[in-house]
Amino acid sequence: MSDSKTISFVVELLRQLPLEPKARLQGGIIRIPTWVKPDDPPDAPPFRPWVTIWINLRDHKANAPALDRFGRPDPADALLSLARFCNDRDVCGFRPGTVEVGDLALRDYLASQLEGTEIRVVHRTHLAELAGFLSHLADHLNDGAPDIPGPLAGKGVTVEAVRAFADAAAGFYRAAPWRFLCDEDLLRVEAPVMDKRMRWCVVMGNAEKTFGVGFFDTPDSFRIMCEAEDPERLFKLGLWMLTYGPRHELPFPDEDLWHDHDLPAASDDAFPIMIRVTADGQIQRPDLKQLTALEGLLRVLSRTTEAQFEAGRWSVDVPTHGGPRTFTIAQAQPAPARSPAPGSSPLANILMREKLQRDLDRLLAEQNFPDQASAQRFIEQHLSKKTLPALAPETPFDRAQDLCAKAMDLPPRQGDALARQALEIYPDCADAYLLLSGSAGSREQALAVVRKAVDAGARQLGPDYFRRNAGHFWGLVDTRPFMRALMRRAMLLMNLGRTRESLADYLELLRLDHADLTGTRFLLIPLLLQLGELDQAEALLKRFKDDDLAFWHWARALLIFRQKGPGTGATRQANKALSMNPHVPRFLLDSRPIPPGDPSSTGDPGEAAYIARLLKSAFDAMPGAPDWLDGVLDRRK
Repeated sequence: MSDSKTISFVVELLRQLPLEPKARLQGGIIRIPTWVKPDDPPDAPPFRPWVTIWINLRDHKANAPALDRFGRPDPADALLSLARFCNDRDVCGFRPGTVEVGDLALRDYLASQLEGTEIRVVHRTHLAELAGFLSHLADHLNDGAPDIPGPLAGKGVTVEAVRAFADAAAGFYRAAPWRFLCDEDLLRVEAPVMDKRMRWCVVMGNAEKTFGVGFFDTPDSFRIMCEAEDPERLFKLGLWMLTYGPRHELPFPDEDLWHDHDLPAASDDAFPIMIRVTADGQIQRPDLKQLTALEGLLRVLSRTTEAQFEAGRWSVDVPTHGGPRTFTIAQAQPAPARSPAPGSSPLANILMREKLQRDLDRLLAEQNFPDQASAQRFIEQHLSKKTLPALAPETPFDRAQDLCAKAMDLPPRQGDALARQALEIYPDCADAYLLLSGSAGSREQALAVVRKAVDAGARQLGPDYFRRNAGHFWGLVDTRPFMRALMRRAMLLMNLGRTRESLADYLELLRLDHADLTGTRFLLIPLLLQLGELDQAEALLKRFKDDDLAFWHWARALLIFRQKGPGTGATRQANKALSMNPHVPRFLLDSRPIPPGDPSSTGDPGEAAYIARLLKSAFDAMPGAPDWLDGVLDRRK
C-alpha cells in the first residue's frame, strides 16, 4: 500500500514522459500459472504467486515482475508497477495513449488516478496479447504440460452450473460411497437418459488411491478396463472420468475458477475435475447437459444408503442446477468376481483346498486301516482319480467357510452379503471378516475389521490349542484363517506407518510357525533393518542361512553396512549380492517408484525389482548407504 504523496509523485513522473497516443499497454494483477513450493517452512503447501504484469503491445516487451507469496497486490501497487514499466526505456520509455485491463475495479482505480495524464484506461473482457503471453509463460514454467481447457469451455456451462456441480462433488466425497462400493461394482443409470458415454459407471476410492467416478459406454468397455488392471486405461478408452486431487494439481483454469468464485470443496485434497481424453489426445470438458447429469448422479450416490446398494436397484429424487430429477440406478449383472491381490493365490482356491484337506481328515478318521500302507493306498486312490466324495458341511464353522469360498466367486456386493451370512452361522469366522475388510472405505477402517478377524480366529482355536501347537501352526489346516488374519493385520499396520505394532505381529507369526511356511521372514528382515533391530535381524539371517537367494545376500549386505559401516565386510558381502543379482542397485538408488517384481526370475531385473521393493525402506533409512553402494559399483568398473 502506498500513501497519497507517493501516488502523486509517480503520476507526475508519468506526465513527464513523451506521449505516444496510438501506443497501447495491456496488463494487471495476475496469478502466475505455476505452483511454487516454499523452502521455509518445509511442510508449507505450494502457492501461486501474484504479480503485476504490463506488456508494451508496440514493441512486444513485458516487465520482469516480482513474485508475491503473501497475497494479492492492491491497485496502488499496480499503479506503481505501471509507472516503473513506462519509465524503463528498455521495455517502454513513453506514456501510452491507452492502458487495457481485465478487472473493472482496477480500471476504475487507474482511471481516477491517471486523470489529466492523457492516458485512457479501458476494460476489456479478453486481453488476447496478455493471454498469449501467459500461455507462453505457462509452457515455459511447466515444461510444456498439456493445455487443459477450463470448466467453462463446455457448451452452455456457467459459473453457477459449476458451483452446483462443485457442491454435489463435495457432498459425494464427504459421503464416501466407496465404503460400500468398489471399482468392480458396475452401476447402470437407467433414468434419466444420460450421455451414451456416461450410462455405466463405477465408484472409485475403495483402494484409497484414485477417488471419484469412472464412466463407461458399455459393459464391454468395463471388462476391458478390468482385464487391463490399469486405471489409466480408462483415459485411453475415450471415456469420462471424475477424479479428485489437491488444489495444486488442478488445471490452472479450474483453480482460477475455484479461487475467484470461492467454489466449495470437501477438503484441501478433494478438488474435483471431470475430463475426457479423445482418441487423438484432445481433452474435453462436459457441456451443460452432461455437467448437470453428473451433478445429479453425485447427489444420488452421496444420499444412497448401504441397504439400497444391497438391494441392487433404487430410485432417488434430487435437486440439480437444471431442476429436480429422479434417478434410477441398478447394479449390473453379471459383474466380475472379486480380484485377488497381485501375486497372491485366489482365496476361493485356498479355501477349497482347505475344505478338501478337512474332508480327507474326516474320511481317514472314519476308516479302520490295518496299517499305514493301507491308509496311503486309500489316499492315493481317491486323490489321483479325484474320487474323494463331497462331504456335507459338518459344523457351523464348515458351513461358514463354504459360504466364504462361494463369496470369492461373486461381485464384492453379493460376496459381502454371503460373508455376513457366514458370521451369522459362525460368529468367529475369521475369513468372513477378511472378506468384509476388502470393502472398507479406508486402511484404518480395514484395520478395525481385520482386528475382529484376528480375535475371531484366536477364539475359534482357543488358548489350549495355541499352547499345544505353537511352532508348527501353518501345517495344521485349522490355523489358516487365524494366520491369514494376523498376516493381514501386520501388513496393514506397516502400510499405516505403525511399524512397531507390525513388528510384533510378524514376530508372532514366526513364533507360531517355526518353518515360516508363510514367508514372513521376507517382510520381517527389512522391517528389522529399518528399525535398527540389528541383533534380531542377524539372528533371523542365521536361522535361515540355507536360503541361498539373492534377497538374502542383499539383506545381509545391508545388515553388515548398518553394523560396521562401509568397510571391507560390507563391500565383500555386497559383491556377493551383486554376483547373485547385479540389477538391484539400479532400483535402490533410483528415487522413482519401483515397478512390480517377479521373485521367480532369478538374476533378472524382475527379481531385482522384487528385492528392491522389499528392502527400499530399510536402505533409505541408513545414512550413507547410497554413497557406499555407489562406491562399490565404481570399484567394480
